[in-house]
Amino acid sequence: MPATTSQGDGDTDGLIDKVMAPIKHLALAKSQPEVQELARRAQLDLRGFNWPLIHDWNDERRFPGLSPVISRLVQTGLDTPENLQLLFGSAESVADIQREMRMYCLLSPPPGSPAFAMGYRGPAPSDPDQPADPAVIEALPRWQRELAEGEQPPDCSICSEKLASPAQALPGCSHLYHPVCIRRWLQRKSTCPLCRTPVPDMAPRPPSAEELEAVARVREMQQLFRDMGPEEEEEEEEAALQQQPDGRHGGGRAGGRGGPRRGRRGGRGRGRGGGGRGH
Repeated sequence: MPATTSQGDGDTDGLIDKVMAPIKHLALAKSQPEVQELARRAQLDLRGFNWPLIHDWNDERRFPGLSPVISRLVQTGLDTPENLQLLFGSAESVADIQREMRMYCLLSPPPGSPAFAMGYRGPAPSDPDQPADPAVIEALPRWQRELAEGEQPPDCSICSEKLASPAQALPGCSHLYHPVCIRRWLQRKSTCPLCRTPVPDMAPRPPSAEELEAVARVREMQQLFRDMGPEEEEEEEEAALQQQPDGRHGGGRAGGRGGPRRGRRGGRGRGRGGGGRGH
């Protein structure tokens, strides 16, 4: 009697094929000259992409997952649709992982930093006395902000003149320079003139307006959770204190564990001291 396949089994097989398609494509394409050149530029380790896959943890060729490869492409600004098509057969097949890696990259620099939009640094040049990559010079981020009343703009460390707005920031160290000054410098050397931090060969692609909006929403939610956490904890402690017998209400908790914790939060404007409720 012939075996039958349920509709659910067919859906599962189709999903597995869809997930495995970009992995299989890269495993079969990694010997192509174009793929090898891209792997060299992005410093990709493709030893784990074989077909069939190797899962032995003692084998250096074991499959590492797609994230390390896509993360490296994002960090070096090489995650273009053309490169994703070359490696995985379809840019859409890895679009979710790419978006995740982009968000992680954009959220990592501290907010307000001039290098915020540049994310992680790529590989540094091997010889700092060589010129920087022209593509990196063209992609240097602009820095612009309104000065407070009476505030003086900083000086450019190359020409010692006041910085007009917008200035240009170096990825990695975020030092600011006149665009003309830093471009001339980087055409001769690939380090920051002030701190000698190497300027990376490659950097992430600048964020789109949609990505910047998404980053702002994530940071807003992160701040909301940070603000809500201690408040909810205090409310739980309040409820616990209210349930205590009158004889224990002010002594044990207010002067012990509860007192110092409220004292640390006194700066929040709630006006609760450590032992205030016990008297």
